[in-house]
Amino acid sequence: MGKGNTPVILKGGFKMSEKSELNRQIKELFDQGLTYSEIGERLNIHQNTVGYHLRKMGLNNSQRIKKRGEKIKESYEQG
Repeated sequence: MGKGNTPVILKGGFKMSEKSELNRQIKELFDQGLTYSEIGERLNIHQNTVGYHLRKMGLNNSQRIKKRGEKIKESYEQG
């Protein structure tokens, strides 16, 4: 909250709580191994916006590829 309990509006018109929720949703989908494009389609945002938020959280595409490979390996081992 800003001065006088007014909501803080961030660049892009998001309120602070909305941006936090967006980051949570992006990270959740990223952890599931979805591509930037797939995440963007689900959240109705551009894939470049997805990449921006992930970079701000310290995550990148090579980490997503690694997670996706681990999930495929896990799935293969389970039969």
